[in-house]
Amino acid sequence: MKPSLRRLLERVIDYAGMFPPARLPLAEAWRKYVENGRSPCAFMQRRFICPAAGLLELAVEIEKSRPAAVEIAAVSRLPSEGDPAAAAKCETTLLLSFIDRMRAAAIAIDLCWEVSYEFPWELAAKLKPPQLKELWDRWSFLDDIDRELRAEPAYRELYFEWPLARCEQGFQTNFLAGRNALRYLRISGLPPSAAQSVSETTARGPQQQGAAFEERRPLRFKYRTGGPKAEDFPSAELLGLHVSNCQMGIAFKCTAGLHHPLRHYDAALGVWQHGFINVLVASVLSSARQLPAPVLEELLEETSPAAFTFTDTKLRWREHSATLAEIDQARSRVMISFGSCSFDEPCQDLRELGWL
Repeated sequence: MKPSLRRLLERVIDYAGMFPPARLPLAEAWRKYVENGRSPCAFMQRRFICPAAGLLELAVEIEKSRPAAVEIAAVSRLPSEGDPAAAAKCETTLLLSFIDRMRAAAIAIDLCWEVSYEFPWELAAKLKPPQLKELWDRWSFLDDIDRELRAEPAYRELYFEWPLARCEQGFQTNFLAGRNALRYLRISGLPPSAAQSVSETTARGPQQQGAAFEERRPLRFKYRTGGPKAEDFPSAELLGLHVSNCQMGIAFKCTAGLHHPLRHYDAALGVWQHGFINVLVASVLSSARQLPAPVLEELLEETSPAAFTFTDTKLRWREHSATLAEIDQARSRVMISFGSCSFDEPCQDLRELGWL
């Protein structure tokens, strides 16, 4: 494997064997995760994804296998009715109990929290900034909870799920460009003084922010890129627009629909599905070359393996390229990973392409 492709794929898959369509029992999914870590493709695996409600059961399985360290992503779905703040507090209690249990077993733990909830996205996409602020203020408790969790060294960050296919094209861009951007940036711990000018952040881009970018621990989104129905898959245009938001310092991961390296048509669902190589390369080139959203759309629609070149020193798509350092920077600051209920499928596809 060429170094540029290796760098692109390093620690990129969060294993989600418990989730559809695999739906493995927790113990079986954990065993598979451990097996993946011993395979020739082990360098591609990152976190084990588990519902927060299953963390204590997971602790039992981890203690059986006795790893020196574990990386876990805990997933919580908060209710839109009732008291979501109380529900979130219950979830964080589970997170902290799990961390304590791992520490008691002398197992190093690195934990992130992925939060989603039922939200009137279609309605929110039509609201004006003052109405949006009122709507989002209902969820300001996430700011406080995230800050509290950061006192725990084992806790890394909060990913906020953004269902691309359910939002109008300009919604997130408008949201980030207005005063509501400051609330989102504060959720990630960005100091208000550093968030005074979103336009300045956009102009500078993450690649020019150096150590300060790392210290700010930028906002991280979780983009849903597929699902069991055709309407769960966002268009290349919409996904390209959101990938381009990395130029404002927005880090993200993806979930669902990225089992295969390249864009392909799923006849059973009647929809084009995105490829993880497309999305990764788009993220790198958006970060390194500030490619506009229409060009990213073309990249995301690319179906030919011959359009991608991986060498010892750089990757290339058509006339656009990025160095090893730029790949590393984008992977650490832009597209962090993607969740997949299959680990074998991506690896097998890469072998068939002659890339692995």
